[in-house]
Amino acid sequence: MHQQHIPTYTVSQRQLWKDDWELIQGHPYAMSPSSTGRHQRRARSLMREIEKQLDTCRECEIYYELDWIVDEQTVVRPDLFICCGALIEEYLREAPSLIIEILSPSTRLKDMNVKNALYASMGVRYYIMAESDSDEMTMLHLVDGNYEPMDSTTIDICDGCSVDLS
Repeated sequence: MHQQHIPTYTVSQRQLWKDDWELIQGHPYAMSPSSTGRHQRRARSLMREIEKQLDTCRECEIYYELDWIVDEQTVVRPDLFICCGALIEEYLREAPSLIIEILSPSTRLKDMNVKNALYASMGVRYYIMAESDSDEMTMLHLVDGNYEPMDSTTIDICDGCSVDLS
């Protein structure tokens, strides 16, 4: 039986590509077509709400569609994420406190499986998957290296900073 070779790529190779791609463990995932209007409205609504709640927090910032260069073979672009500490000038290079992915038909399986496993392995404390066409969200928190459903809608991002997603 003939074994097929599946090529892998690096982040520096990906930087040369013309279109938008995520790279997870060297395997490319197309970022096209662009997100729908529903997807963008949902992300914008969540971002506005979280920004209001983070107004009093001097440590945390929310970012929209910024690349996270995990390592030389992995770069992803979460829909939203919260990082605490120094402002990010170019790309995220360490695990954020919280990631929100807006589920859409073209990304649902990747977000629920591949990214879920990646984010857990990288120590992202909170992972939220939000439906693009409703207010439904799956809110997960990291427990012993795996995500478990949350009992609360309030997330403690860092000392003195929390977000209520009810």
